[in-house]
Amino acid sequence: MTFEFQGRNRLGAEQDGRVVDLNRGYALLLATRGVVDFQGQADRELPPDMREGIARSAVLRDTKKVFPLILRLLRETPVAAI
Repeated sequence: MTFEFQGRNRLGAEQDGRVVDLNRGYALLLATRGVVDFQGQADRELPPDMREGIARSAVLRDTKKVFPLILRLLRETPVAAI
């Protein structure tokens, strides 16, 4: 699914009535794993734009593994940290 955030279309997913920004969630996951350039790596591997994301994202093709990790992390992370 796509949604708009700060005037830009973003790639997201919905679960339990919540929309999750997949790029930002993946960046947060990478940060917790100690990746220094977590946002840069997230942008390369899971672009925030739907078209670009589908065209080149190995992570997007592997969403069944990544999405549950992102959701668990978001449940455990205070909103102010996101």
